[in-house]
Amino acid sequence: MAIFPGNIPLIQGAALIDFNDYDLEIVRVPATTHLGVWRNLEDLERRLALYRWALHIIRERGRSVWLMEDIARGFLYGFEATIQTLGDQIFGSDRSSGAKINNKLLKSPHYGLDTRGVRSLRHLEAHISLRANPDRLLTSEYGGDDYSGFASGSDSGRTVSWHFTPLSEDRRKLVKGLSSQDLANWNARIRTTPAREVMRNALLELLAFCWDIEENHPF
Repeated sequence: MAIFPGNIPLIQGAALIDFNDYDLEIVRVPATTHLGVWRNLEDLERRLALYRWALHIIRERGRSVWLMEDIARGFLYGFEATIQTLGDQIFGSDRSSGAKINNKLLKSPHYGLDTRGVRSLRHLEAHISLRANPDRLLTSEYGGDDYSGFASGSDSGRTVSWHFTPLSEDRRKLVKGLSSQDLANWNARIRTTPAREVMRNALLELLAFCWDIEENHPF
């Protein structure tokens, strides 16, 4: 568990993290690599840490929804941008690279429910939500607690649990990434699993996919 250093300045009691110097815990860049996308993956982990930081300082249910959602959207957009960048790097920067990387993802054992769900949310947020009077991206109304992963002295990091809002069947039809069975599984998962954990697992799945390409793609 990461600990807040004692010399971090406090703003109204909240520790302000320098994310440029944040020690990554998930992404490890290979010593020798064919891919430039590892920097994108590092940025994704920093975005996840930023989300956890917001969890740490916002501990009242229903407060600062806009901030929580904006940080989560940053992760969703960065996640999809990483996949698009990966496609450009291994298939070339042409119009077919997006379709090719999608096909490769669909065949991958690492293309799990969390990755498909996160990509579907990104599509809805980027292309549908502004025109469709959407539900909120996140909710803290399910109750329960979460842990930010940060601790400071006697503070365990216990905080409010935020979850992605379940999708309706009508909204599922607006994206290509989820079947009807996927939708049922996704909604069941996000009702019981905090958004923080879903995003972290999606990052782990994408990281495993990138390692597979790094080690097996014929560069």
